[in-house]
Parts: sequence; C-alpha cells; structure tokens
Amino acid sequence: MGEVFVCWYSPDAEAAGHVCERLDHFGLSVAHYEKNPVAAGQVIDIGVQRGLRNAHLVVFLLSDQAVQKGWFERELGMVEGIQRPFLAAEIGQLTARPARFASQ
Repeated sequence: MGEVFVCWYSPDAEAAGHVCERLDHFGLSVAHYEKNPVAAGQVIDIGVQRGLRNAHLVVFLLSDQAVQKGWFERELGMVEGIQRPFLAAEIGQLTARPARFASQ
C-alpha cells in the first residue's frame, strides 16, 4: 500500500518528480500517475482511484494550469468520497486559488 499518492497535472511533471524524489528520500512510499499506469483503453479515473484507495495520504500539487483545467476539484472529490486525508501544495504562485480554498 502506498503511503502517499501524489496528484499532479502533466505539464507539472518536472516539479512533481522533484517532490516525489524528496518524499522518497525521507523514506515514504510514494505512488503517482507514472507508478500507477493506466492500461490502453482504460479510463484514467480508474488508475487514479486505485492509487487514491491505496494511499494513507494524498498530496495535491497545484499550479495555475491544474486548477484551471479542473482536475484538482475532480480528484479532491474522489479523495473526499473515500475519506482520505490530503494536503495541497502550490507549485509556484497561484494567480487564482481553487474554489474550495478561495476564502483562505
């Protein structure tokens, strides 16, 4: 079972790789999209859901693009549905906060 599942948007792959390496360096078992590949023809949500279900903690890496495309809100809904703890970390400065955090 992966201790930490890291959610990130594909244009943020380089930054996500650095974060995953650091978590791994500290001895955490890290899973993410590339470690939970989606088979040809499989819906990406199935691979994500599998990774989320196996995680003890979910880390969202947020960028403007990730927030604008809506993936964060969608995956956060999945996390809430299976009642996993999560944290969100910004990759760079966000110009617009996700709707769930707009008042913070």
